[in-house]
Amino acid sequence: MTGGTFIGSFLFFLTLFGTLKIATFLRRSASPKVFRDKVRVLIEDAAAGEVHAVRVRVGRPLLLRYSERGDHPGQISVTQEYSLLLHDAGGDEIPLATTEVSELARAGELLSGAQGWLMWSRRYKLIESMQPVAFVADHDGTTILGLTNPAEVTYRTATHSARDPRPTTRDRRARPLRRNAKFRLPVHGPIAAGALLASLLCLPALLLGTDGLPALFAWLLCGLAAAAFVYGVLRGVGANTDSVVKDTEWTVRDEQDPSIT
Repeated sequence: MTGGTFIGSFLFFLTLFGTLKIATFLRRSASPKVFRDKVRVLIEDAAAGEVHAVRVRVGRPLLLRYSERGDHPGQISVTQEYSLLLHDAGGDEIPLATTEVSELARAGELLSGAQGWLMWSRRYKLIESMQPVAFVADHDGTTILGLTNPAEVTYRTATHSARDPRPTTRDRRARPLRRNAKFRLPVHGPIAAGALLASLLCLPALLLGTDGLPALFAWLLCGLAAAAFVYGVLRGVGANTDSVVKDTEWTVRDEQDPSIT
């Protein structure tokens, strides 16, 4: 900012925006506190050396549309639930839900047919409602942390060898599900357009020099360039989840409340 130059002002606002954007992204990507607390119990049990586990195979991502009585007379309310279907040795389905729908979509694309372990906490009886589980793929340790219906855990603990906890080992490392690297116009188009427009707004300062521009005009260009860049990034990031979900082939099931049939 020394000397009030256009380039200095623009870099200052660009750095400020980048810092705020990263902080916002980290806050939004953090899981809700209840989910984190439940998963922490599973992680602690795995680190201590024992968890419950069954062998499963990854199936397709599932979109369940559930119809029920609406808030107003004569109306139907439809809720959508996303999950990843896992299949145990007996062919039973185990729906796995996460806090990010886009993660389920990517898991359906990258892990379909993969074999691995589905693990839940040794202390599952001390966790209320939805149970924290983790799927760990055999081939590379890719892991998905999520929640499943407590009835699924209770049933398998009572009827399978998972009744007795299985030992864990530090020789196997869990890896996060890798991100897609595909170009998507709805995502990358606005970001590129915003960056291009911001660059064009900087041209007068580059061609004429910072000393050849009136201070008010320089600040105006700085504000417009920053606004164009911010708008493009926000539009692109906002479309990221929708784009991934729309590109995925979901298995769609329709169910409805028996009271309205």
